[in-house]
Amino acid sequence: MGARISRVGVNQLPGTLLPWSGPPWRSESIPPIPYGKRQEEAKQEAEKSAFYKKYNEYDRLYAILNSLTKLQEDWDSYGAPSPSPASVTLGTKYLAAFLSKGLLPHRVVPSAEGGVALMFSSSPKQAYFEITNEEELSIGTYGKGQKLTITDLSSESDAAANAAKARDIISSFFEG
Repeated sequence: MGARISRVGVNQLPGTLLPWSGPPWRSESIPPIPYGKRQEEAKQEAEKSAFYKKYNEYDRLYAILNSLTKLQEDWDSYGAPSPSPASVTLGTKYLAAFLSKGLLPHRVVPSAEGGVALMFSSSPKQAYFEITNEEELSIGTYGKGQKLTITDLSSESDAAANAAKARDIISSFFEG
């Protein structure tokens, strides 16, 4: 019986696999890096990147937003209506649109008026983007010593246009 070449190119006798020492061009003086170590180093580098952090935060906010559909009526013990599935779905669209515009809220909360709110913060200033159960959109901005300013947006515009407008309003408020 002679040796044969298998599909993976390793010489083997029937029923016996010979050890593979690596590619022929590898110098024996260079020890191979265990795959697990390279993978762990790559993961650690990725976790340091702003891109990874931003998308990790997006995933966290998206999960919270979707969990708001489980709230019951009177969730705050003051008679607040639960967020409607439509307001949560619209909230996920705006969360993605804000991400694409470089603006990510720090919190997602149910609205006491019914619906959801995406909360933004740049201490001591605060802003929110609210979507009611009737799918009305508004932006509220306020800060220490400032009164609340509310801007209503048209829900008939597309999400990207409204997200861009909201980003401009919120960014200029935080910068000003």
